[in-house]
Amino acid sequence: RSSDLLYQVLVTYRRDESMRWDSLFKHNLARQQRMLADEQRRNEGLLESMLPKQIITSLRASDNIEPQEFQNVTVIFVEICQFARLCCNLPPTNVVEVLNIIYHEFDRLSDLLHVYKVETVAEVYMAVVGAPHPVNNHADVAAHFALALIHSMKLMRPRLDGLIKASKLHRSQ
Repeated sequence: RSSDLLYQVLVTYRRDESMRWDSLFKHNLARQQRMLADEQRRNEGLLESMLPKQIITSLRASDNIEPQEFQNVTVIFVEICQFARLCCNLPPTNVVEVLNIIYHEFDRLSDLLHVYKVETVAEVYMAVVGAPHPVNNHADVAAHFALALIHSMKLMRPRLDGLIKASKLHRSQ
């Protein structure tokens, strides 16, 4: 009888241990699946910020992507004035913060006006109207975009100046 009881205790212990391991593995699997989903969303966002949607669709379908020619486009280059001076006077993290504020606003306006952002390199923002989707009044849209950027810079100026002044005060202390 005591051997039966010992056997029952051992079986119960093993079953409980197995259930704990199973629960732990399920919890870890769920956590890893959430992390994978988060990473996939970040990758999607990055891909969408770099390529037109029809190119992404073709890539997913493993289609060959043929070069396209667009006859009627307007290319826009925007340069952040006095960028070199800004870099000399601010720590790199604050320079990046200033550019992020500016470029997020530029991206918002480009989405609003259907302007395609090609890229940003340091102080230069490059965009195009008329590609990858043809636009008949591409020059008008580009001009409206430029005016909207100028206006938004005027609105952002107090915030940017405050950030720059705070950074300079912090550095001098």
